[in-house]
Amino acid sequence: MKGVISILVAVGLIVAITLLLHGMDKPAASRQYAAVKASPEQPDIRIRRVRLLKTDEFGYHKFHLHADEVKHFLRKSTELERLRLLVTSSEASDWIITAESGWMDAEDKQILLQGEVLVHQEQEDGNDVTGITRDMIVDYPNSLAYSTAAATLLSGENMTSGTGMAIKFSTPSRIRLLSRVTATHDFD
Repeated sequence: MKGVISILVAVGLIVAITLLLHGMDKPAASRQYAAVKASPEQPDIRIRRVRLLKTDEFGYHKFHLHADEVKHFLRKSTELERLRLLVTSSEASDWIITAESGWMDAEDKQILLQGEVLVHQEQEDGNDVTGITRDMIVDYPNSLAYSTAAATLLSGENMTSGTGMAIKFSTPSRIRLLSRVTATHDFD
């Protein structure tokens, strides 16, 4: 009988110690998790496959943003991965802008597109315009985008290269190179 009682006491003691140790580990782990979540270096929100819509003052759709991943930071701007931006206009063709990554400011008024940026606009005559550059800023309130990096414009068989690119989205929409322009054109 003494053997059974000593075994039960030993098992009870082991269970009590296990529960005590498990209870002590849990708050420490919770504190560590909370510290990681509150860190400004870690995103507080992460969303995959996002679609955002920005309208003008009259409620018309101006910008459609699609991103494979969005990371929002507490004290920083919002980070975007593999994004596509559709800029609509009532009197001109839509612009499609793609980039590897980007940052959106806290007021959602500007996006800094990072890496290679591809800009495309379909034309009624079939000579679509495509622009290739790097590190572009899209300014929503002013309906424009610009880059100071090397840029190339392609239209049909024509190619124009230069330094810097500016796009005006409002009518009439325009895309232009800013300096050091060289071109090749095929004439029939």
